[in-house]
Amino acid sequence: MSVAVKVSQRKPIHAESQDDIATGIIKGLKDFKDGRFTRLKNADELEEHFRNL
Repeated sequence: MSVAVKVSQRKPIHAESQDDIATGIIKGLKDFKDGRFTRLKNADELEEHFRNL
C-alpha cells in the first residue's frame, strides 16, 4: 500500500522583510531606552493594545 504526502514548500524570507523586522526592534529598543513605553495592568489591556497596532 503506497501513501502520498503533500509537503508545502516554505517561502523564503526576503532580506527586505528581515531588515524591516530588525529596524522595528531597534526602534522599539531606542523608544524603551528613552522612556517611551506603555504599562499595561492586565491581559485585557495587552489584548486591546495589540488590536490597535
